[in-house]
Amino acid sequence: MELLRRHIMFLALCSCFLSLSCMKASKQLQFYVFSDTHCMDTPSRYNILDSMITDVNTVHEQYLPVQYNQQKRIKPKGLLISGDLTDDGQPAQWKQFQQLFGLNGDARLKMPVYENYGNHDGDTNGVVRTGIKERNLLRKNLTAISANGMHYSWNWKQYHFVSLGSYPSEKWDDTCQWCHYFKRSFREPQNSLGFLKDDLAKNAAGKKVILYFHYGWDSFSKLWWTEAEQEQFYDVIKGYNIAAIFTGHNHATGYLQWKGYDVYSAGSPQAGQKTGSYLVVRATKDSLHVFERRYQRWGDQRYAKKVE
Repeated sequence: MELLRRHIMFLALCSCFLSLSCMKASKQLQFYVFSDTHCMDTPSRYNILDSMITDVNTVHEQYLPVQYNQQKRIKPKGLLISGDLTDDGQPAQWKQFQQLFGLNGDARLKMPVYENYGNHDGDTNGVVRTGIKERNLLRKNLTAISANGMHYSWNWKQYHFVSLGSYPSEKWDDTCQWCHYFKRSFREPQNSLGFLKDDLAKNAAGKKVILYFHYGWDSFSKLWWTEAEQEQFYDVIKGYNIAAIFTGHNHATGYLQWKGYDVYSAGSPQAGQKTGSYLVVRATKDSLHVFERRYQRWGDQRYAKKVE
């Protein structure tokens, strides 16, 4: 009888331990960030991206680097992609993107994908932007979609995510350094800043906010949007709890601060004929950890911050 009683107590303790572990894990959030997939409708690009998708599908089964003391293995919520989905916005390239990434875990990628567009993704009426608008209507659990159908937001736990296309602005500013080279409508941000302003006012209360778009603040990206546009963006986000900004365009993983905000460059899963890099993000109620990931191994770049 005493042996039975001890066995019951042991099982109860195990149950309690597992329950606490689950509660701790439930407060954590893991997601990934790609940029610049540049689908090209070629077997080599397909195979490279497919290899990186295999990695992103299984990386949650591994422990994060030990020095960050974030050892719970948790199922990821999804993959963000910050633009340049295709190499030049052709239908066959867009088809390859959909074959690889799907929408809600229904293709080679086994989780939801939340993409936006970049400067390589064609004009405003092209197949990629039209496709994103159509897909936005099929995404699950969005909190808002812009009036033009291009931009969107959603919540994961205590975090609010906003997808802002190529960059946060209203209309292409023709005073930017590279503006005189281009006349086609791919340059247009399509009123993403106005959407952001309205969305934050309606949906960001009490939330930690994560923004992502294509152009960042590296030397190349700054050729594509003006300081005036950046100041207008700052005027919209100041006063909100911006936990992180993720960008792309330069094909390199990295980190910088802009006006006190933490900006992470997502890199690119492809590096020509080789695999590239992406970001693994672990978020909790009071911290954010960002890890560079390369094919089947952790990269050298690792960042941690407190969030409120």
